[in-house]
Amino acid sequence: MSGPITTAFFDFGGTLADLRAERPLLLQGDLKRIGFDLPRAEVARALQAAREWREQNRWPYFHNYQERTNHFVSYCAAIVRALGLPGDQAELAARLWDVWDTDLEAWALYPDTRPSLEVLASGGLRLGIISNWDKLNLPQTCQQLSIAQYFTVILSSAQANADKPDPAIFRQALDLAGARPQDAIHIGDSLEADVRGAANCGIKGILLVRHGEQATTSCPVIRTLADLPALIRKL
Repeated sequence: MSGPITTAFFDFGGTLADLRAERPLLLQGDLKRIGFDLPRAEVARALQAAREWREQNRWPYFHNYQERTNHFVSYCAAIVRALGLPGDQAELAARLWDVWDTDLEAWALYPDTRPSLEVLASGGLRLGIISNWDKLNLPQTCQQLSIAQYFTVILSSAQANADKPDPAIFRQALDLAGARPQDAIHIGDSLEADVRGAANCGIKGILLVRHGEQATTSCPVIRTLADLPALIRKL
């Protein structure tokens, strides 16, 4: 039997926080950190070439961490080739992946994030993060944003060796939180990864649609995290 909701898991990107800048600008900064100050247009063209490489080299979910790292180093190698950077391409690609998404100022919280977490935590809910995040630095990013203290669990796909919507990452989060699926919810902005992924593990999914038209779905839908406390009381 299910009881009251005791645990709320959240997606990270697009739910709790958003990138401050477009990816070409962030990549421009990453390249500068490894010694290459390049024009934005040139970086954008290289990024597009890497995306085309990735379309031809799609990787299945659920890789272990080393396989995941190898894939993204290869992705960075496509950027290095497109830019024609001088030096050892393999070494440069590894250095670029090393600094990728480590700019802790690249992310900004949505205005409703911290107030909503404060209300939920003060009401006694255990909170967690389940994120498709390809490095091991998600806890540090949360610390930089001053929200890590709200969470019992901060679980990335890199740490879990599984990506949403795979039930394995949700099961790991439940184990870490000491929660039962029927007593938990998961909030995210992806119908497939967040809502259906959670449902496949017996967790009720809640779709967050911050912008645009509301999706047609039978699951609960909210426009802002501020709507969560009232919704939870109804579940």
